Amino acid sequence: MENNNNIQQQLYQQQNSNKRYFSLIIVLLAVIGLSVGYAAYSASLQIQGISRIDDDFTWNITMGEDIDDIVTCPTGDDCQLIEDPTNPSTDPSTTDPEDGTVFWLENGVLNFKHFFKAPGEEYSFEVNFANNGSIDARIGSYVLPDNFSTNDVSNMLTYSLYLKTGNDSYTNITGILDGEGALVNPSIGKLPGKVGDTVSSHTFKVVVKLKDLDNTAAGYETLLPKYSAAISAINSANNGEGAKGVFTVNYIQDN
Repeated sequence: MENNNNIQQQLYQQQNSNKRYFSLIIVLLAVIGLSVGYAAYSASLQIQGISRIDDDFTWNITMGEDIDDIVTCPTGDDCQLIEDPTNPSTDPSTTDPEDGTVFWLENGVLNFKHFFKAPGEEYSFEVNFANNGSIDARIGSYVLPDNFSTNDVSNMLTYSLYLKTGNDSYTNITGILDGEGALVNPSIGKLPGKVGDTVSSHTFKVVVKLKDLDNTAAGYETLLPKYSAAISAINSANNGEGAKGVFTVNYIQDN
């Protein structure tokens, strides 16, 4: 058992360098004007019109002006919210694992870097979106990262995304749309447009979990080197930056 503890201690130390990035992306829509022409027999008939969009008729789903309005860190977590990732003094790539989880915005994408410290650890945080436009919207589709697996260890990293539907209530995004892309529950997934000073918002919870390692389970001695190799695969992924998962949520106009 002492040998197992020494091996597991070495394994935990390896995990301190574990890095991975995640991002959420919003895909916007474009409004296109049409012109129509018609001709019949030998007579020439032409209809011509000019269309404009009212300035108050807008599509504007955003993550907020600054990162403090976007990210809600877990209670007790030592988060860093980097406003300017291009500043060398706050470059996310130089972050030390002991500094805690790092969040930053870059080119409209929310990124975060978390260092797992033990098998079975689960990390989550909340992201806020708002509809500052006049057009009613709803979730139209989503794409989740594939779980990170190796040939020997499946689901080494698992990813989940939830939509907050109450004070302490969350709905897994996989249960929001049916196979045709329609909302399973019409009251969930809609994001009405701004009315006066009233702005509707969505809060998502991102969850990432590192596979657990039970040192009391049968076959532990055999699994341990495979688990260790899977950690090395995670850390060497993405040119040494760590495993990268991309969460994408697409909003469309709500008819």
